[in-house]
Amino acid sequence: MSRPAALFAPPATLQETADAAQDLDRVLRAAGLGDLRSRLVQEEGEQAHISLNDIDAGTATELSRLIQKSMRRAYKAASALRDALRAHGLSDALEPRVHNAAIQLGELSISDADRLAVALGAPPQPDLPDVPDWPDAAQVYDRLDRVLTKATRGGFVDMRQLAYCERCDQEPAIALGTVQVNTARRLATALQFGA
Repeated sequence: MSRPAALFAPPATLQETADAAQDLDRVLRAAGLGDLRSRLVQEEGEQAHISLNDIDAGTATELSRLIQKSMRRAYKAASALRDALRAHGLSDALEPRVHNAAIQLGELSISDADRLAVALGAPPQPDLPDVPDWPDAAQVYDRLDRVLTKATRGGFVDMRQLAYCERCDQEPAIALGTVQVNTARRLATALQFGA
């Protein structure tokens, strides 16, 4: 098989593209999808690329099944995280889902972010207003950041504090970005068994 694509890889040569198309055909046949064929396309002045022929419903269903099977770990991690959040009453606040082979988390209100921090072992923040302003929201953000880092054993959780003015008159929130599957699994375990 060819090497994984790098973030800033140079464009593939015509030969590399042809080899990739041939490799894809071999894998499709091995997976029982021989009706699905790749086609090398190179138009004048453009980068060569691979196109797939029309896909009938049966082939599309089988391709979907095989891709989902290969992503089973990601789906299981998202499900475990959803279950752990539900156990803490946070299932309405955050809906983890699989996206680009990782787990996309979403946005939390400041009060839900505080509840998540407490569920992960942070002490409750006293006197949190119903609609926290910047200083209170920043304290919740810092507390959540610390407990997420501990709960995921240093796993990267992309967080961003969204102020009232950034959200067009909606309440402030904390956006939790996308995490890798292993990080999502560690987070689910921390919620299930304590951080």
